[in-house]
Amino acid sequence: MSQSEQPITSPAIVRRLGPPGKWFQFGSIDGFEWTHVTLPVIDLPDGLVGTRIVHLTDLHATSKWHTAYDVILENIRAAKPDLVLITGDFVDDKIDHIPALPTIGRFIDGLSAKLGIYGILGNHDSAHFESRLVGSTVTLLNGQSTTVSRNGCPIELIGMPGAERWDLTDAWIDAFPPPAPSVPRIVMSHFPDHVRHLKRLSPDMLLCGHTHGGQICLPGRIVVRHNDKLPRKYNNGVHRIDNTWLIANRGLGYTTIPLRLFCPSEVIEIELIRA
Repeated sequence: MSQSEQPITSPAIVRRLGPPGKWFQFGSIDGFEWTHVTLPVIDLPDGLVGTRIVHLTDLHATSKWHTAYDVILENIRAAKPDLVLITGDFVDDKIDHIPALPTIGRFIDGLSAKLGIYGILGNHDSAHFESRLVGSTVTLLNGQSTTVSRNGCPIELIGMPGAERWDLTDAWIDAFPPPAPSVPRIVMSHFPDHVRHLKRLSPDMLLCGHTHGGQICLPGRIVVRHNDKLPRKYNNGVHRIDNTWLIANRGLGYTTIPLRLFCPSEVIEIELIRA
């Protein structure tokens, strides 16, 4: 039985670290939640047990510096993650990135991770935004892959191409070989519904954002605003689809309306264990 065909017998354990997030956020990300996910991975080598990944998404940065950014950066430094992975929408304005550049530059310069900081573009980050990150602490993996190593054990990172859904093509997917045995394959996409097209890549996990968890929800995080092709329950949280863990992060920022209702901003910390 291949790695991708083996069943997962251990559940993912999702818990909140710290106080609950604010049910009402307007123009601020104060009151964000820090979510810790213990994630079982099949055939995980001993050297990768305990690997920690901080997943950020949908910063939607503007010219405003939120005080919560300082708290998030301090929490990340204290967590000492192996990786920080950012799944797009660094900035909010799709046309004019200039006002947000000091904010996003200050934020990403404050990030730290033992094995590196990697990201992809989102639909608010038009193609010319990529050049804004040249020389920064973030390595963009748009349509590319790389391998990092912890305790001599490799982890494969793959970033979806482009900034829009349609930039993902069958030809791009088919260009990748099957995953190597005992090498976790982590795919970053801005869009959760890409999971439907990535079965041939056999990713152990797909990290994504875009939905903001609904951003405006009813009590119980019942999604009102829906902008993905998967069922609404996949707008946030950790889900098992086929042989892949789908991790849909609510993200930090806002779009269109600077309001979050029963859907607080989120940082996700993932800790890998053996399934």
